[in-house]
Parts: sequence; structure tokens; C-alpha cells
Amino acid sequence: MIEEEALNEKSCVQVLRILIKKADTEILEFEQDLLSLQTELAWVENEDWPDICCNALREKIDFLDISIKNLTSKDKNEIEVRLLMCTQPVETLDEILKVLFRNYICKKDKQV
Repeated sequence: MIEEEALNEKSCVQVLRILIKKADTEILEFEQDLLSLQTELAWVENEDWPDICCNALREKIDFLDISIKNLTSKDKNEIEVRLLMCTQPVETLDEILKVLFRNYICKKDKQV
């Protein structure tokens, strides 16, 4: 009887883990859909939104270009110093857009 209960509990835990993983995936998908809808709304409400996005992405690209050039430097000591100074992880497009949209909403709320 105890073995059966232990097996049943183990099965329940496995099912819960599967359901949690599925729910986490769905949450990520909903967050991406929300961000997409927010971006579309910002685009409709603000004709400068595409320029805002492009400028932010250009800054990130420029930063990556500089980082690559610095890493291809011949001076190993210089590379180590730069690596210690620049420990920011690379942002995903979603992360960049979330920050842009958050800033856009803050500015919009202050104008009202």
C-alpha cells in the first residue's frame, strides 16, 4: 500500500512538472503576443515609434560592433580590462522593445 502511494505521488509530481512547464511556455508566448500588440499600438499612436525603435536598435548594434572590434584587439591585457568593464549581457529584441515601450508609456502618462 505504501509503495502504491509513493508511486502515485511520484506520478502526480511528474504530471505537475509537465503542467508547470507547459504553463511557463504559454506565459512566455502570451508575453510576446502582448509586446507585439503594444508595439503595434504605439506605432498607430505615435508616428515616431519606428524611428524610436530603429534608433535604439542602432545603438545596440553600434555597441556590439565596438565590442567586437575591442575583442579582436591584439593587446591581451587591454581585452581583459574591457571584458571586466563590459559585463552586461546581450539583450534580446523583446527585452529592448519592453524597455522602449515602458519608456514610451511613462512619457505618454506624463504628457496627460
